[in-house]
Amino acid sequence: QGPQEVFEGKHNIGEAFALECEPEWFLFSLGQRWAILDSGYKLYSCRLFYHSAIHSVLELKREHGVALEDIEKVTVYLPGVTPIGSEGQTPDDRAEGIPHTAAALDNGYFCIATALLHGQVLPSQFTEDALRDRRVLDIARDRVEIIADPTMKRLTHPSLKEEKSLGSADLPGLKLMGRPCRVRMQLKDGRILEDEQEYAPGHPLRPVSRQQLVDKFMHLTTSVLSRQQAMELNDTLEHVEEVDASHLAALLAPKN
Repeated sequence: QGPQEVFEGKHNIGEAFALECEPEWFLFSLGQRWAILDSGYKLYSCRLFYHSAIHSVLELKREHGVALEDIEKVTVYLPGVTPIGSEGQTPDDRAEGIPHTAAALDNGYFCIATALLHGQVLPSQFTEDALRDRRVLDIARDRVEIIADPTMKRLTHPSLKEEKSLGSADLPGLKLMGRPCRVRMQLKDGRILEDEQEYAPGHPLRPVSRQQLVDKFMHLTTSVLSRQQAMELNDTLEHVEEVDASHLAALLAPKN
């Protein structure tokens, strides 16, 4: 038997999943709009806090044809007072390795260095061997700087009071909070490249493409399934409402 006070108890669902919770949200505009339509998608396999910065770094490299060896330093400005994932760390600490995968996923220096080296941030870059990769650790120590900018605010949805004042006919969509960042890339030839983002890719206001979804799906599934089986599974899921459950279950199991 599950807990009887999942919504109103001391350790309720709101306390578990939000820094600030207004319980009235659970019922407000019930049946008028569907929050699932505002769901986001994580394009990169790390903490969402760094996704905008990772995307900016990759886009700057792509747009300007920048290679890793061309980069002197990357400075990332994020909202807040202390960069998350860097508390108590000195540059030397960042070069000593990451203790475990969970710590790596939460460490901005490691994640951005991974993007610089590999051009992507996926689960395969967080194996035990990857955490000790001297190339990534040296980039994190020598070429990545994260600065907390207290003037930069996370964008979020209106408060419940603000929404109620609009009336049901004017209800805005529930949106995931923004993930603003500013990236400054200093090149060895003296050039400075800059980019600024309000939303991470995959945010409802910045959806990823169909091909990006398929690419990540294939990357994840081919770690377990053959490429042919993963492609068949992807094609099947395109019309899953018409598929027999037994057929779908068979596709989920690796074939010998």
